[in-house]
Amino acid sequence: MLRSIGIRADSPRRPALRIGLALTGLVCTLLAVRPCSADEDTLGDFEDEIERREDEENEDDTEYRGSSSGSSTSEANEAIGTVIGGTIGAVLDGSAERATENLARPDQRRGGEPATAIVRLESSYQRLSHSDVDGLSTRAEILAGPLGVGGEFLRYWEDSPQQHLDFAAIEGLLRFAPNGYFQITLAVGSRHIDGRRSRWAHGGGVGLGFHPQTWLGFEADLRWAKVGDRALGDYRIGALLRVPKFPYLALRGGYRVIQYQNETLDGPELGLVGTW
Repeated sequence: MLRSIGIRADSPRRPALRIGLALTGLVCTLLAVRPCSADEDTLGDFEDEIERREDEENEDDTEYRGSSSGSSTSEANEAIGTVIGGTIGAVLDGSAERATENLARPDQRRGGEPATAIVRLESSYQRLSHSDVDGLSTRAEILAGPLGVGGEFLRYWEDSPQQHLDFAAIEGLLRFAPNGYFQITLAVGSRHIDGRRSRWAHGGGVGLGFHPQTWLGFEADLRWAKVGDRALGDYRIGALLRVPKFPYLALRGGYRVIQYQNETLDGPELGLVGTW
């Protein structure tokens, strides 16, 4: 069967392929199993926490700006800015030229080098842990050299009680490929949260990719946005498995966590990624 999809039985890829298939199988198992005791009103509790922080901020905005937590947030933002600034400086040299070459000649990059994809489309299904909540997300990215734009729409829905919570994002992207195996993406944009209330938030983040082979990759996407006076975090990790005969299509299994204060929406996800 391995030979039928383009991998020889004696190929050195086989152990890593088994690991990739095992990880994919684990994600599928987690998606297939419903918790025996599921929390109810998970989406409502998450939005309640956001509304509570927003209401408290509106009641005494001055107090929050002068509080130690505000100071900690400022220090954290400064630290994040320093890290991102250092990252840009470390990878800027030569990376933009490589990205432009990938744009001009996408089929001539070296084997194992992560392409700066001109177009990336992704659709994923997620099942939240310890709850009766499902999620479906669609993301698209378009790049010209190192610069691009990305957008995502994510909907969670719950049966008890019947409700949904939507997350949408639009981002400007700056992508680098400092060598043949790593990929770094900086993102700045806005996020829309729509449930009982509709609200906008602004933030950014970083994406990391490691592609030891053209058919195997690992990704981490970290995003933050300021909602009320606190940070909303959206964190994704995953592994991509490509069939050599279909290099533009990958199966992606991973885990996603959206966190705001004490409330968390987290669970395994499985999807398809198309790149060109």
